[in-house]
Amino acid sequence: MRWHALAVAMFTGLSLFASPQVRAQLADFDESMLIDAMTREGMSELLLHLVEIEPPDDPVVGRQIEVAQYRMRFDDANRSEAERREDFDTLVDATQQMIEDFYDHELRPVWQTDLTELLLNQALQQVYRGATFFYEFGVPTAEQTAAINELLPIALEAATDADQTFFRYQTELPRDDDHQQRRVNTGLWSRMMDDYFQTRTQYYLGQAAYLVALLPDDHPYYTGLGDENPRMPAREQSAEAERDRLLAEAVERLEGFIEGRASGIQTNARSLTARALMRQGEFELAYELFERTLEGEGERTEHLIAALGQAEASRLAGDYAEAADLAARLTQHPATRRNHLYRLLVADMQHRVLTSEAEQAPANQRDALRTAAYDPYLDLFDDPSLGDAAEGLRMYVFRRWVDTFADDRSRLRLLSPVVLSGIAEAARREGQNLAIEARQTEDADQLAEARDRLALAIEASQALHDSDMADDAPRQALARATYNEAVAMYQLDPRRAGNLLAAAERMTDVAERWPDQSVSEEAIGNAVALLRSVRGIDPRPAGADDAYQRAGEVLFDAFGGSTAADDERVYFGYAMLYNRGRFEDAAAMFEQVPHAHATYFEAQAARSRALGRAVRERSDDDRDAARERAVETATELLEEAGREAEQAGDDGRRRSAWLAVAEARLVLADMALDAGNADEALAVLEDFEQTFADEDVLVRDAMERRILALAEADRLDEASDVARQMMADHRDQAAAVIDEVLDTIDNRIEQANEALAATNVSSQQRALEQRISSLAETSVALAELLLNWAREQQRSDREMLPFELVQAKALRLADRPGKAVTLLAPRVETFGSNAPLLHEYAEALYAAGGNDTLRTAAGIYDRLIRGLEPPEPLWWNAWMRRLQINHRLGVDTQAIPLRVRQLRLRDENLGGARFRPTLESLETRHAR
Repeated sequence: MRWHALAVAMFTGLSLFASPQVRAQLADFDESMLIDAMTREGMSELLLHLVEIEPPDDPVVGRQIEVAQYRMRFDDANRSEAERREDFDTLVDATQQMIEDFYDHELRPVWQTDLTELLLNQALQQVYRGATFFYEFGVPTAEQTAAINELLPIALEAATDADQTFFRYQTELPRDDDHQQRRVNTGLWSRMMDDYFQTRTQYYLGQAAYLVALLPDDHPYYTGLGDENPRMPAREQSAEAERDRLLAEAVERLEGFIEGRASGIQTNARSLTARALMRQGEFELAYELFERTLEGEGERTEHLIAALGQAEASRLAGDYAEAADLAARLTQHPATRRNHLYRLLVADMQHRVLTSEAEQAPANQRDALRTAAYDPYLDLFDDPSLGDAAEGLRMYVFRRWVDTFADDRSRLRLLSPVVLSGIAEAARREGQNLAIEARQTEDADQLAEARDRLALAIEASQALHDSDMADDAPRQALARATYNEAVAMYQLDPRRAGNLLAAAERMTDVAERWPDQSVSEEAIGNAVALLRSVRGIDPRPAGADDAYQRAGEVLFDAFGGSTAADDERVYFGYAMLYNRGRFEDAAAMFEQVPHAHATYFEAQAARSRALGRAVRERSDDDRDAARERAVETATELLEEAGREAEQAGDDGRRRSAWLAVAEARLVLADMALDAGNADEALAVLEDFEQTFADEDVLVRDAMERRILALAEADRLDEASDVARQMMADHRDQAAAVIDEVLDTIDNRIEQANEALAATNVSSQQRALEQRISSLAETSVALAELLLNWAREQQRSDREMLPFELVQAKALRLADRPGKAVTLLAPRVETFGSNAPLLHEYAEALYAAGGNDTLRTAAGIYDRLIRGLEPPEPLWWNAWMRRLQINHRLGVDTQAIPLRVRQLRLRDENLGGARFRPTLESLETRHAR
């Protein structure tokens, strides 16, 4: 055969290390022996090359080469674990298919023996990471158990059939005329009879028989004993009898190796024989053989397995103290020090011994002993020798516990806190991964499985907290269990707002109760992020603000130096402080953002703005100092941000600094206006619109301040010109801008009225009266200008409403509330659910006065109170007006102090400077 000759030539050329005699003998090799030799040498490329240039004539040889290539791919350590797993599955399938396709071929028992070895060694020991050892002595994973259940019967059948066939070959094949030349002279006969039948087949048949004897009675192998199987004709009909037969066969097949005839497998053969004897109840013989196996200080894995067998024998014999002592010694065995998986196997053995002892204990001690049976795992987790492998081993154990308790959750209450915490973590991770994948693929069955795992995580955590041991449980276990419970809650229903809120609050619990635990920082970071998203839901779920407030306080109090805290300061400062009128607190929050943080200049701009707003909170005595601080801060920001805007290499940071420059200028303009320096404000705003032309919002804010400054300077024509420009450039924001201007004018009028009431100097009175009149007329003029502009746009009635509200406000400020009521009354009939409309209408009624009018206003304020929620300013204004009406009408005034105290529970600042002084004054006036 040309292929054979070419292969021999190439193989001998490559095998220069071999002796001349060996190279000469290769020419007489059987093809299968040559393929095996090339496989052992890892010559996959050579095999492939040979097949490509000269395909073999014999289809069996071609199939052998194919199988050999799969084997070499699997043996290639450079391939990834996933690739090798796939290669292995292909190798097993190809080997089985070759056996079936060429069942009558004389090499079939060789292939069957190879298949048995492949399943027992490479599959169960390598691919499934010591599956037979964990099945026999420890706690196998669900995957390992499934592999055991599937592969062991296949291995036993293949080895049994191979043994029967080889036995028949001893007398049949020598009768062939070409037996001497084709088998004996090529070395094939020696390989078949000596290497395989007498050695490998017997050894693997004995091993397979022993392992199948460990399968439970309900395994398909035992329930199917009544089915005829010509490849295993000697099977008994009952599970008990068949198990006895298998154990006897294991001893019979293996005992030939225990005296050293096959020194390479002597230790394993002795160990397996001893373990089969102990399963037969022959403990004395088993102990004797274990002692022989363990003579001397063996450091190999085979000696460790034999020692575990010895401990298992003591356990089965009921000598738990001896078994525990033997297992404890193995924690320091050299093999366990080299391989962390074997360290876990020893812990499993210790657990098995303690569990057996617990089951034999008096009923009143049983639960405590069952819990203590998990202590070996705690010792394992604390073993410093594990190093970086500790976390991976922990999760491996946790996943096994999930598999163990997934179908029997009634036993959760018996477990120790660390075990329950581990189950919660592993079940949550598995459930979360399954849920994410199931939602992507819309796989309902997978989603149901995911929810089951997530429910287990929650139950495990709750069992821990409900346990009698919870008070003494390790803080780490409590924290991790609670965090995983929270994540599992979220993953169960990530679209329902109430569930998100509950999950986030549970995460906050973790950080608040156990701030010293590593998981707590992750928990609070996730909590604030989750609550941010909940706050964005429309309508905002009840309790979202309170939950976010609490989470933020825990974050900043306990984890103030964390990245999560720095990332959250700007959002929290605005949402929970600035927007609630707590401007000083907001400024302090913004100030803490570190210089290197991406939001630094955004935060400093916000700080400057907050300090500017805080000026309005101050009394006359403190206002100048507050203004000076705001000016100083804005000036410093203007200089720092200006330098950064010119020098920063990062485009994002440069833009952030540039925007901070604009904000600082706006604050300086505000402070100049607050000090009555309209010309200074105009100077600060010079060229602002041109400098920041692309920033519509900032330009609009600047125009608002410019309009106000011109109005303050009695330059109404110029103010009108700027207003018209703003209306042209910012059509959608025109009403809001003029409304803001009117609010500021309202504050100026209120301040002037307060000053008027406090002075007896006639010249000052006249000046203040003139200022009030001028501001009021300015507001009316601006509102009229805005309304006429809107009418020119031919807007609908609904679109005209915001502009009419601005006009009504202006009329009210100009002390013409009756006209405002007349303007808005028809609109209330048409748009009666519009909160801003109801607010302005009620404000006009309140300003108009009169008992009946006040009662009508009170009813509208009640509607606003029911329909809105704090921190909405209209809600606070409605309460302030409602209590003012009670005061003016003399109705239920005794309840005013109680109501103010209740409002203070919603916000200790009573809605901010706009409302707090009036509410506190009413509280004091009516206090008993």
